[in-house]
Amino acid sequence: MKTQQLIFSGVVLLFAALPKSVCSAEQATAPLNETKSASESRGKKTTGEDFKRDMLLLTEEKKVEKALLFRRAADLGDAEAQFKTGMCYLEGIGVAQDKTEAFRWLLKAAQQKDDVAQNAVGVCYLKGIGVAQDNTEAVRWLHKAAEQNNADTQLLLGIIYAKGEIVPKDADKAIRWVQAFLDNPKADAEKKKTFSAFLKSYKEHEGKQ
Repeated sequence: MKTQQLIFSGVVLLFAALPKSVCSAEQATAPLNETKSASESRGKKTTGEDFKRDMLLLTEEKKVEKALLFRRAADLGDAEAQFKTGMCYLEGIGVAQDKTEAFRWLLKAAQQKDDVAQNAVGVCYLKGIGVAQDNTEAVRWLHKAAEQNNADTQLLLGIIYAKGEIVPKDADKAIRWVQAFLDNPKADAEKKKTFSAFLKSYKEHEGKQ
């Protein structure tokens, strides 16, 4: 299989203001413990897809309630709540969809070194979601997440360097980040199978054996 085909095989690129209520930090953040996703309850940090899936299972009334709870905690600086608030705005769950507001909250969480939010910000810059498209900023934020051992971002960076479309093609960096993904215990097992084969073929193609 040609390298370009291998790169695309099995790959999908990972990526209304509410009234502010007065409450204490404990009151605002405590409800987050009641709204953890199935992934979080298994000890795995929730991703944007996890969050979206779990929220979509709720009634419309519950979606609005959860979004409000997240926003209250987000206003108090809770990074997890800022990420979830951003996702609510991004997907229009419990609030009116507003991609600019979504990016604003995701960036707040990313600036607090939340790796999932950093990945989301990178993808927003990559695709121009809620912010002007900017490849340099995209790669900068993706690197931040990957360096914090975010498996999805490690894989995405590997693909980006292998394709060489938004950054100069760099086989060494492509191999480094795909290998980091394969070595990451948090990485999806099925994706590991696909990209283990990809990495072997890619190394042969690039003469990196």
